[in-house]
Amino acid sequence: MRAANSETVAKAFAAVCVGLLLVQLAFRAFFYSRIPIEPGAPTGVSDLIELALGSALFLALISAMLWAVTIALAGRRERVVAACLVAIVVAVGLSAGPLHSLVARWAST
Repeated sequence: MRAANSETVAKAFAAVCVGLLLVQLAFRAFFYSRIPIEPGAPTGVSDLIELALGSALFLALISAMLWAVTIALAGRRERVVAACLVAIVVAVGLSAGPLHSLVARWAST
């Protein structure tokens, strides 16, 4: 596997993970409360959109982690790229929940 290709794909995975987190947070902050829930319905369309965004983020994180493991096994130079990708995946994964709660709290005030 060429190092340039693995590095490019790793950068793309990192960008997708961070981008999905930002889209999820922006949706929660600016659009979630504007989509009405029908009377008597336990969930609304906004909840389903949030579920879809969360699922997409989860799948992106899992895919990025699998790619990091794959390129880590390819060679020494790729291990540095893989370590950086793992660090980004862990940072996004650990910060998603607290940031989501914080944005939801700020948006409700």
